[in-house]
Amino acid sequence: RGDDDGSLMTMVTTTLERMWRGGMYDHVGGGFARYSTDVQWLVPHFEKMLYDNALLVRAYSEAWQIDRRDDWKRVVFETLDWVLQEMRHDEGGFFSAQDADSEGEEGTFYVWTREQLNDVLGPDDAAFAARVFAVDDGPNFEGKSVLWLKEHPRDLAEGLGLEPEVFDRRLTAIRRKLYEHRDARIHPLLDDKILSSWNGLMIGAFAFAASVFGEARHLEAARAAADFIERRLMPEGRLLRRWRAGSAALEGSLEDHAFFAHGLLELFQAGGDPHHLELARDLTERALELFEDRDEGGFFLTEEGRAHLILRLKEPYDGATPSGNSVMIMNLQLLADLLDRPDWRDRAERALQASAVEIARNPMAYPLLLCALDDAHQGPEEAVIAAPAEGEGELARAWRRSHRPGAVTVPIAAPTLARLRGLSPLLAGKEPPTEGELLWHCRGGVCARPISDPAEVARSGAS
Repeated sequence: RGDDDGSLMTMVTTTLERMWRGGMYDHVGGGFARYSTDVQWLVPHFEKMLYDNALLVRAYSEAWQIDRRDDWKRVVFETLDWVLQEMRHDEGGFFSAQDADSEGEEGTFYVWTREQLNDVLGPDDAAFAARVFAVDDGPNFEGKSVLWLKEHPRDLAEGLGLEPEVFDRRLTAIRRKLYEHRDARIHPLLDDKILSSWNGLMIGAFAFAASVFGEARHLEAARAAADFIERRLMPEGRLLRRWRAGSAALEGSLEDHAFFAHGLLELFQAGGDPHHLELARDLTERALELFEDRDEGGFFLTEEGRAHLILRLKEPYDGATPSGNSVMIMNLQLLADLLDRPDWRDRAERALQASAVEIARNPMAYPLLLCALDDAHQGPEEAVIAAPAEGEGELARAWRRSHRPGAVTVPIAAPTLARLRGLSPLLAGKEPPTEGELLWHCRGGVCARPISDPAEVARSGAS
């Protein structure tokens, strides 16, 4: 929105491409390291954090909605595969981080020599891998090589005289062999805490990716993680902060409530289970009770009455993770649309007003808060998607693949309709068809006639 000459999108795609092609991305196992240590974004600090990867999955998914680049989809799927393979508890929750060090040194697990490539792959595939990952340029990290894509794979394929499909198949087989060999190395330490807040972000990432790309296993992963948090970290209905080795502890903070509610709202929009909407509503109501500054607006980090706290702080700025204030405001705006709660929209507006001076002084410190402000300025946009029992089809996919920042998606089917009607006035007068699909496009709760042609989604204003 507001990018008439495409310059902002160019900045976004350049950043996403350089992050993916550089050493911050794990070209063998998927997922991103925490940050780069050099201006070329080549040598990372090798630690991998759950929250970074959750936020980047969302960024690459939204980029794909805009320009349909296969690169972005590949990054999303490989990153989520890494989470499922290495960062997931047997019961569905997500672990917090992988350390940078193994065998007492940083990066040992991730880097390679030309000789190691020869031993694992044989001379022909090693030469191919060394060309792709720029190993033949010489070591770039303490005598070894961080793998990176100096050239885009498309250009490499052309330079080698290979069809893109042939190039991709060969590289996929090579990456698999490297992964299997690397898996036998001593692994970095796993931080196996399961945090409500970071899990909320990753639940949201899996659910949003499932909505955009239609991958059922991603939706199931989001559901399993949400179920884990509800079972293990809400033992008496009150959200706790962390779970590890069978024990949950610590009262949930603002970000625990806000981030988990965010994940549930993404999950509801992707899968349509009324329980996820109800739980997000209840968590938001609880967060208002515990953390809202009723005098000046906005939200404190902790609840009132903590004896060890000297001050109750409010931190609206967005850092390595979004602020609890920003996510809480966006949740309130979305729920105000879904549940027809104008009082919640008013409270979101009060929270935005409470940060107005700071936003004006230093807008770059408040990126998600600015998104919330933009959503408030644009006004509510909703889509109600009615599909038959066997699932969504082309009409729903056309909507979900379109880039609609701030829009709310309400999927309905006959088995859940009565329960959802009790929650959301948006569903009044809307019935799932006996066959095919219908989509109502609404602005501020006022809906146009239902459409059944996927081509009409684009005409309704999607990018």
